[in-house]
Amino acid sequence: MVNGTNEGMVRMSTDVNGLYYLPDASSAARAAETTKGTPTAGASTVVTVTVLEGRDGALPDIRDAWQRCLAAAPDHQQLFSFEYFSAWLRYEARGGRYSGETRVLVARDRDGEVLGILPLACRRYGLLRVWMLAGPYEPLRGFLCNPRLVHEVSAAFARTLVSMHVWLQAVRIGPVDIGFPEVALLLEHMKRLTGRLASFETPAAVYATDVPTTVAQFLERVRVSRNLSRIASRQRRLEREEGLRIERYANPGGELLSRILEECRLVESRSWLASAPDGRLRFATDEQQGFWRHLCDRDASARRDLDFWVAYLGEKPVAFDVVITLGTVRHLYAGQYDEDYAKYGLGWMLCIAYTQEGIERGVRTIDMGTGSVEYKRRAGGAVFDVRRDSCLLPGGVLGTVAAKVLSSDRWRRLLRGMRDWRRIGLAGILAAVASRHAGVGVIIAGDDVVAAPVLFAMLQTLVAVA
Repeated sequence: MVNGTNEGMVRMSTDVNGLYYLPDASSAARAAETTKGTPTAGASTVVTVTVLEGRDGALPDIRDAWQRCLAAAPDHQQLFSFEYFSAWLRYEARGGRYSGETRVLVARDRDGEVLGILPLACRRYGLLRVWMLAGPYEPLRGFLCNPRLVHEVSAAFARTLVSMHVWLQAVRIGPVDIGFPEVALLLEHMKRLTGRLASFETPAAVYATDVPTTVAQFLERVRVSRNLSRIASRQRRLEREEGLRIERYANPGGELLSRILEECRLVESRSWLASAPDGRLRFATDEQQGFWRHLCDRDASARRDLDFWVAYLGEKPVAFDVVITLGTVRHLYAGQYDEDYAKYGLGWMLCIAYTQEGIERGVRTIDMGTGSVEYKRRAGGAVFDVRRDSCLLPGGVLGTVAAKVLSSDRWRRLLRGMRDWRRIGLAGILAAVASRHAGVGVIIAGDDVVAAPVLFAMLQTLVAVA
């Protein structure tokens, strides 16, 4: 399935005993409930956290310890390798608002064994620095946490995040998927420690959790579905008449990877995303392609597969999907199609192909991302509200009051229509002008955080929330 916002993914959660479960409406509640009555440190386990700093998108040299921690982590965390974050920080988190500064929180037991790793990237807004949880988007944004000590590690990370927060710094944990227990526990502990944590929902995710267990069952579903059977029939006709073929490239590297990245770039340049005002291209520049090269060439893993699925008409690439498979779940990381061939339904054809192949490998859950709910439902998806955005605001009365307001659904609904400064009047205009000259307060606006002077921070905060 091609997702225009590039937010389609596959996902799996794990309970605190390391057992996997599919996302459902109560998964977030179950994860949060595990904190009740649980000590933050076990009788024989004391967790300490060290904060390591880096520059220019570089991680500290803890690759070996990181990989040992990864080996003990559950399947849904297997993406969070040293090379994955190294690639993202180097190619995606430098330039623009990103300063290239990094902080890595490393949790260890009393013997020095690494139990968890939480990486942060810094964005600057005047004097204000905002430390963001590293990674592109949920659920591909997260941190490593030993499943046997998820309570202790999450509590230790929470204490460190709150203690390192000062007036001219903010911490943003999100958007994240609270269906993962370590994430839910981290936010719960932070909420207990401070009144300045604002937490609110982001657009709900669409998951296909009823993936058939056999290819025969899946093909029968395709046959009886009016939409999917029409797509399958069209695919057979295109194969006969126009030479349509779909290729899967598993963990490619070298010259093959270079060719595939160029094909993805060409398709993306001819997609609707290329002309969209808020379009986020992923293959257009050498830096963006550098991320994929780094990830593919240096991060092979027996518990993680990265596949490129490309559709061709003759020799011309016309659509692609990039999928990451972790255990029984499949992440649709990125995908697009050539607008000239939109009527063919190439995204559906790729979806059928990688779903069928995934069933053969034991895939049971497909995360389709946010947006375009109706067409995703036709493919078996259902809506699950498990995503949250949280920000630890600057100290003082202003930060505490702003956190309360930002966490209120009622206030956010009331103020959504006030994004346009013309509808706010003189106060809004003054705030907009003044925000260009100082950085003391903080507001949240989509994926951005904007510096503003103290006198106008509250107004801008309320107006920016969606």
